[in-house]
Amino acid sequence: MPCLFCEGTMAEFNMRFSPKIIIGSVANLGGSAVDWGGRALMIADAAVEFASETIQEQLDSLGIDTILFAREGLCSDSAALEETLSLARGSHAEMIIAFGGEDILSLARLTAAAAPGRLRASSILSGAPVEGSGLTVLEIPAAGRHPLLFRDEALLSDLSSARTILVPLSAPSSRTVLMDASLSGRYSPGEAALELAALLAAASESYLSPRSVFLSDVQAVSAIGIIKNLLREVKQSASERQFRLRMIEASVLCALATGLTAPGSISLLSWASAGACGVSKAAASAVLLPWMLESPLFTGSPKNAEFSRLFADSEGEPTNRPADDVRALFGRIGIPGRLRDLGAALSEIMPAAEWASAMMKSYRSDLDEAAFRDILEIAS
Repeated sequence: MPCLFCEGTMAEFNMRFSPKIIIGSVANLGGSAVDWGGRALMIADAAVEFASETIQEQLDSLGIDTILFAREGLCSDSAALEETLSLARGSHAEMIIAFGGEDILSLARLTAAAAPGRLRASSILSGAPVEGSGLTVLEIPAAGRHPLLFRDEALLSDLSSARTILVPLSAPSSRTVLMDASLSGRYSPGEAALELAALLAAASESYLSPRSVFLSDVQAVSAIGIIKNLLREVKQSASERQFRLRMIEASVLCALATGLTAPGSISLLSWASAGACGVSKAAASAVLLPWMLESPLFTGSPKNAEFSRLFADSEGEPTNRPADDVRALFGRIGIPGRLRDLGAALSEIMPAAEWASAMMKSYRSDLDEAAFRDILEIAS
């Protein structure tokens, strides 16, 4: 790889480090939270409602009135967005708080961006631009993973067709992200393993992306090293605070790499697959990673040999078969190997190929629907 800082080859980097990131306790949000507004709409999955009360109590102590909107299996779909937009507008919310996974964080971003205007979910699905400064957003990732942390985008699914799109936010809201290791402490080792596997997929696709640059490679390589170690320890240490802090560190590194390269084929296909048949986004990413690594999408990368060395054990030589190395690691901790193990039938999941290729068009023109169909067929 040529040196990006040598004369004649140096790339221009214009980095605005936003949003503000806090790694600490939700109990220490601080008095500055009052500056975000006096009325808040909090969006959360019912599965993490136990911790939502802690967040509400902290905000109440700061004089912030909070309305909690929580539902089992809440997703970033058109119906949910209509509800949250109605709540935000009706309550005159000045800020939106999101506590949960990818769907909750996306739903909050879309609500914050569209609430001040008259946009409806159907208009956004039809391609209407989401403009305006929007409401302030406080994002609290429930499991630490936040793939769109440094991207001004959000996921939205059409409830009628199950199609998922990636919505660009032309004027992103002011965002603060709080990562509290204690909030994910109740996740089982199996759940933590899937989140880590999804992080590994994001770091891998960023490293092998044709859009990668020196800075994204630094973040991706660091993340892969941390994640490999955490996956080997997940069964014994998943509930330990230090383990969770390291997981947050890997998440931020992955998000930095993705912020520079854009979401890759694994992320887009897993998001589309989740919309098509309701599988977990993290689980879909984990299943797709080894299949993608041995597909033409990645095997043609000039960085394949370097990538293989990243997966070699410290005492061994590179196998030049990173897909096999990933399968061996995943097999030891019980991560599923095929999409059907997640309950996804090929006939149900196949529309995801078209939706993923549509999302990919703004990033890469060389990947079409046929390439994604091939991946889904062999991974099923």
